[in-house]
Amino acid sequence: MANFGVALTPGAVQTIGGLGTTQKIFQSNIKNAAGVVQSPFVSGVTDFLLPIPGLNRFNGKKICVDIVGNVYVHGTTPTFQVQMLGSVLGVSNTIMAQSAAVTLTTNANYDWEIYAELFCSNAPAVAGGVGGAGAVSGFFEYFIGGTYAARAALTNNLPSVSMNSTPAYYLKVAGLFSVTDALDIASLTQFNAWTDE
Repeated sequence: MANFGVALTPGAVQTIGGLGTTQKIFQSNIKNAAGVVQSPFVSGVTDFLLPIPGLNRFNGKKICVDIVGNVYVHGTTPTFQVQMLGSVLGVSNTIMAQSAAVTLTTNANYDWEIYAELFCSNAPAVAGGVGGAGAVSGFFEYFIGGTYAARAALTNNLPSVSMNSTPAYYLKVAGLFSVTDALDIASLTQFNAWTDE
């Protein structure tokens, strides 16, 4: 088995707060040599990224992804939603997996998880050729504070992925609160991917 998860050492990922109801991507808390917070993989990007290796290493193979966190909600019966995002260059994002907006009880902590299995085949694996690009497809399931949603197709496929690129693509995680409350907070505690080789 090849595990290419990002080690979530304490403080490696910033929490997301409840001010505003727009999508909030978990940000890196890792600093470069100049002391600037950024992703260790893409210069100038502060999103916390999980790179999926390229060079056709996993072309045509199933990649499993497990994302785990927790959320504290303070406001009056807010909803919380979690998303797995995909990005070819680490900048623009496609929502690949998205939970429903789950209503949570006030003043309580909840665990959440997204589990996904992803597939992408380019020409080398299917025709013995070189190059080409495909779409990452697959399925996911999620759990938020007692609400479980069974396996379903990805919300959106990630288009134009070359499994020969290095890396092939990146994954990110985001959360959304339905109400704005400074005391709402969500944490990312596990973010890893693996495949059988």
